[in-house]
Amino acid sequence: MTFLFHKNYPRLSAVLACLMVAALAAPVYASTIFQSQFNTDREGFAPGFGANVGTGAVWRSSGGNPGGYLGADDRGSLGAFTWWYTASSGDGSGFLGNDTAAYGGSLSYDARLFNPSGSYYQTTNDYDVRLLSNYNGGTVLAYFGGFQPTTSWATFTVPLLASGGWQKFIGSNAYTPATEAELIGVLGNVQQMDIRGNYLSGEDGSGLDNVTLASAVPEPGTVCLLSAMIGGLLAYRSCFRARVVGKI
Repeated sequence: MTFLFHKNYPRLSAVLACLMVAALAAPVYASTIFQSQFNTDREGFAPGFGANVGTGAVWRSSGGNPGGYLGADDRGSLGAFTWWYTASSGDGSGFLGNDTAAYGGSLSYDARLFNPSGSYYQTTNDYDVRLLSNYNGGTVLAYFGGFQPTTSWATFTVPLLASGGWQKFIGSNAYTPATEAELIGVLGNVQQMDIRGNYLSGEDGSGLDNVTLASAVPEPGTVCLLSAMIGGLLAYRSCFRARVVGKI
């Protein structure tokens, strides 16, 4: 590409630079890699310790956003004991394994509360999403988004970028910012995924739906623009050079 930027073609170089800036600034859209809509079963997810799964099925056939969803209540009087919806090895979840194609994309899900009581809370270990991997001998990354679902379904999005706020667990309730290499390494072999299920200090319930792993890809129009831009400018440069040579 750099051969197009030449001192002998100042106008061409200026036009190319402007078009490239416009193309790179164009929006991207999410391309779904895998999604769990829970329309027929729990699809490899289950509430962890602290959730009361004895009061009803973990998978519920209606009331989701739309269709089925996962739902669970706090266990007894535990209240602010945080629990998560978990997809782990052996559960058959499509979110496990090699997810490196999602780096730069996102993990999103719909969540809501049922019969809320108490107040929102978040302590050191109350992450919204956690990824466990055998990368580098075993690595745990957590995302603290401070999400606060209400009694209406809402979508929460977690960026799969090191700059998006991921933290690496280093022991004793301590974390350090994750690097790009660490996040890509963990996505290379996800062994467990946790999504927060309890947000309030009192006894309540929650629902989870439409868990989606997506990659970020340029809009088709952006790709066409770049292709047409490069092709057109190359043709223009060839014609310009031909005219110059003909005058010699």
